[in-house]
Amino acid sequence: MWDFLAQVTPDYNAAIGLTPQGVVTEESSKNQAIHLGADGSEERISFSTSPLYFITFGWNILSESDSGTIFDWYNDTAKANAMGRSFKYAHGDGHTYTVRFASVLSRVGQAVSRYGLPNVRFKVLGRAP
Repeated sequence: MWDFLAQVTPDYNAAIGLTPQGVVTEESSKNQAIHLGADGSEERISFSTSPLYFITFGWNILSESDSGTIFDWYNDTAKANAMGRSFKYAHGDGHTYTVRFASVLSRVGQAVSRYGLPNVRFKVLGRAP
């Protein structure tokens, strides 16, 4: 992703400091539409040449404190403000990106004082400065 993105300054100049757990999925697409004709022909329209990237992962087992930190980050209007504001994310590829949440945040309790945040999804906006 790093090679295809421009630098983007985040709205909230801080990074979530918790490492994802389990499977991390990187999704790449472009803003395109494909129209199929009745005869099987195709019309392809590209609305942008810029790629779109999403990262999906889980924080599967967290302490109540770490879970609360992420829950606060998501809900605080001065931080992520749900899906409204961008921030920094240090990805496992060694780079830091400017991202924002791209899904609702669900928190589940798995055991006493253990919480999980499954299927966290970030939209990658660009390279963090």
